[in-house]
Amino acid sequence: MCIRDRTSVAIVANDTAVRAQSSTSSVSCTPTSTLYLGIVRLATLPSLNMLSPVNAYPIIAEMYLRFTYSNYPPSPLIEPQLGQSWSSNSNYTVWILTLKPNLKWDNGEPLNATDLWYSLYLYTQVDHGYIPFMYIKNVTILNSTSVKVILNQPDPNFILQLTASSANFVILPYQVYSKIPISQVAAYKNFENIVADGPFVIYNYTPGENPIIFTANPYFYRGKPHMKKLVLYLFSSQEAYMSALEAGKLDALWASGGYSVVAPLAKLPGYKIYRITP
Repeated sequence: MCIRDRTSVAIVANDTAVRAQSSTSSVSCTPTSTLYLGIVRLATLPSLNMLSPVNAYPIIAEMYLRFTYSNYPPSPLIEPQLGQSWSSNSNYTVWILTLKPNLKWDNGEPLNATDLWYSLYLYTQVDHGYIPFMYIKNVTILNSTSVKVILNQPDPNFILQLTASSANFVILPYQVYSKIPISQVAAYKNFENIVADGPFVIYNYTPGENPIIFTANPYFYRGKPHMKKLVLYLFSSQEAYMSALEAGKLDALWASGGYSVVAPLAKLPGYKIYRITP
């Protein structure tokens, strides 16, 4: 995102991206050192653990990356993220998943097949009730980047279902989760000594902390982000963060799945809405 001043803002929703920009200002692509972002969330995040039944999704989904992610036409429906390739046998009961080489967590430790293997194992052990995990019979490590997944029945859509947002499958750090008894994983908060792989990361979270200050991940798989910090303010209502935007306290609104934010934004003086087709 390129931001010159506080009169320009981008809103990203689940199904569309909408940019609102002041008609009296220009936008340059010179990276800023800090992005001030607002989102409507509870004042205290319940958990930063994707396997918790109550968690701070979609914030966690930005802290932990996926093997693959969904895209929109004309791009392929499934795109690799941390994954490099996948293949199956003729009857779709055995799948080989391969990660990109030389991946790292934000603490510099390798992110490899051990993390992918253990993440798949954890998802089969924690009651999700989703098809891709119900079908997994066994997962084994083949080498430093690849695992073999054996299913208990044919599933030609295994990767598609693993990619689906309903599965919430992200790769979790073995160095953290292997130390937690399986029976306690769902209750784990993940508030201290956080290890992640997203573009912006935090190392500790104190309940009630607001704003939450994220720093650029130097080991992000696509290269270190241009911005040094992301300052995330939590607001109790849409009206509150719209007011903060209008007052110039925010650069952007995080409106996950929020088409409802478009109409009030269009009413702000000097702003115009642009709908961006995928």
